[in-house]
Amino acid sequence: ALYGLWRFYLLRAVYNEALTHSEKILSLAQNSNDPLNLVIAHRAAGSTNFYLGNLDSAWSHLKEVISSNTAPKQRTGTLLYDVVDAWVTSRSYASWTLWLQGYTDQAMNQCLMAIEAADQMNHPFSKALTNSFASWLYQFNGDSGRTILYAQQGLEIAEENGFAFWVGWGKVLECWAKDVEGDGIQLSAMQDGLDIWYATGSKLGSSYFLFLMGERFLAHGDLAGAWQNHNRAKEFIEKSGEHFWQAEIYRFEGLLHLASEQPEIEKAEYCFRKALEIAASQKAKSLELRAAISLAKLHANSPHKTESLQILHEVVNWFQEGLDLPQMQEARSILKES
Repeated sequence: ALYGLWRFYLLRAVYNEALTHSEKILSLAQNSNDPLNLVIAHRAAGSTNFYLGNLDSAWSHLKEVISSNTAPKQRTGTLLYDVVDAWVTSRSYASWTLWLQGYTDQAMNQCLMAIEAADQMNHPFSKALTNSFASWLYQFNGDSGRTILYAQQGLEIAEENGFAFWVGWGKVLECWAKDVEGDGIQLSAMQDGLDIWYATGSKLGSSYFLFLMGERFLAHGDLAGAWQNHNRAKEFIEKSGEHFWQAEIYRFEGLLHLASEQPEIEKAEYCFRKALEIAASQKAKSLELRAAISLAKLHANSPHKTESLQILHEVVNWFQEGLDLPQMQEARSILKES
């Protein structure tokens, strides 16, 4: 019953209630003699903490599921509580968590292992989940081609099996990637996908979806549309406490200030520094890198150039993975040219 309530609150992005219920589930599980109870408890706590931006806590819980030694036949017992396999789901959430933390290679490994495990199980809903989660991960990397691939694979499974839950998600990501690749203007189609997502009763991940829409509006020169979606994202964060993408939301606000007819430099600088502060507090190194790049570019010809380059240098030197990704290449180029 508690697990059902937890899912209800999580999907509707009532994160504080979801967290409270996940903690109750964990307390009960720790006092039981059933290891599967602990599995579902850590799965619940891990995913909830991810959306709240508590990345260390999220990984701590997800790791407990991933590392648990449970026979395949026993694993099916968790499907009495959930519609997806707990191990597959935890690996998928781990991929997002590790990416944000700056462990991009490990993130990709978790993502691919989740897809492989779901395929071996031949459990359609879990397969739809892993492909849908992969579409986010490749979008994080700016890989529009693979974002389309995994979004479409997730959509195909969802539509074949009547999984309306994944259709809206897949359409937003598919249309974002098509728009990036110049396959027609996809803005209205992205909104249609978001409307389908909301029609399922889910609000999960709204700040991220709205960010994607705002980004594409800005790319097409529609500053008003970009601001509208950005403000929707910020309002959602304030209402729900969904903080995992908050640093990037602030960085994007800085870009919007710079895109106005009369660029507002001071406001942009505030937003980039705020993004750095949030990312650092969450230990979200990948988003910290993005904010540092934007600040360094802003100060390319200002008295703050040296300070900004030092910030960028320190962030870049932290990374041991994902050194060939576009944002890392851009960061190194800025440092080299300076």
